[in-house]
Amino acid sequence: MLQAKSKKGVVTTLATLPKSKIEELRSRPFYCPSCNQPVIIKAGTQIIPHFAHRQNTICPANEQGESAAHEKGKLLLFNWLKSQGYTVLLEAYLSEINQRPDLLIIRHNKKIAIEYQCARVPLEQIQKRNQGYRKLGIIPIWILGANHFQRIGGNLVKMNLFTLQFLHQFTSPEELTLYYFDPTNNYFIMVQDLYVITTKKAIAKLNVKNLNDIRFPHLFQYHKLKTRDILKQWQKEKYTYRMKRQKHLTGRKLVWQHWLYNKGKTIDQLPSAIFLPISTQYVMKTPTWDWQSRIALDIIDPIAIGEQFSMQDCMFLLKNHFHSKSQFTLIHAFKNPVKQYLKFLCYLNIIQQTSKLQYKKVNHFRFYQQLEEAITGDKQLIDTLLSRL
Repeated sequence: MLQAKSKKGVVTTLATLPKSKIEELRSRPFYCPSCNQPVIIKAGTQIIPHFAHRQNTICPANEQGESAAHEKGKLLLFNWLKSQGYTVLLEAYLSEINQRPDLLIIRHNKKIAIEYQCARVPLEQIQKRNQGYRKLGIIPIWILGANHFQRIGGNLVKMNLFTLQFLHQFTSPEELTLYYFDPTNNYFIMVQDLYVITTKKAIAKLNVKNLNDIRFPHLFQYHKLKTRDILKQWQKEKYTYRMKRQKHLTGRKLVWQHWLYNKGKTIDQLPSAIFLPISTQYVMKTPTWDWQSRIALDIIDPIAIGEQFSMQDCMFLLKNHFHSKSQFTLIHAFKNPVKQYLKFLCYLNIIQQTSKLQYKKVNHFRFYQQLEEAITGDKQLIDTLLSRL
């Protein structure tokens, strides 16, 4: 922790003091603002001066060992907000919920908790903290450490279930943002307009800004990818997936391959209208090629042209393919990925929506016989979508 209090309750922030003053304070007693137990000074040439609990101390708001990057980032963000005139508290203890956000902004009768998260912690801990903030009417904003960010190239970024739980939604259900901060190079990274490809990577709009070049409201500006960029990148992903030979499959991938085999199909034969980009793919446990192929082969392909099916049919089929919404505690309104996919199929004139929840098959899917034919078909489909979206 960056702050502790004296016997008289005076709060001291070590990082704002000269080295000589810190050395002078080492002999004085300091106490945790949360649990009132004694803490010790930690200061050296390689770390941000801070206080720490003694070993085996139990504190309701204990941070369990914050890294140097976390302490530095927290202090930089604190000074950045203060310089803009915000009323911001550093490590304010909220006794009602036994939590201590890194920063607490108080503005126009609103409170915003800023959490700078460098360590990887269990999902349940994040959920509990967000529930606590909401109980007090506090808006939580989580900024991930740069150690969680990795760019693959272009608009591609590495992604995992841990980072996806920090997707923020402030207005539109479609406008989702991940925040990262690098205290070493002093820059923010906003990851927006996210299209999850697999559980390990996604296409996204990246906005990188130096801390000195932006103000707090800029974090809430939304930037979208161009439709052309999304579809062209997706065409590359479809090509890679067609060409890649799957080896040593386990888990859900193996289950899907067995299902596909039992259908008498291979990846090369699958229609181009399977494995399409969905902005709400993050709520799905299975990749797009898995659940989209099940809708196509289990529901739409077997029925005759003119025959109808419902949204409920699709949702029942995929009932075990969704993550629990409770995993995404920063999102308040969810769009249905299945509805998005069916909308694509309407654009492609494979189905037609006849009512709010009913659809009619108007054309057959095109299955392929050869890989080269499938790759050509994929390109043609992307070109068709580009002309219609």
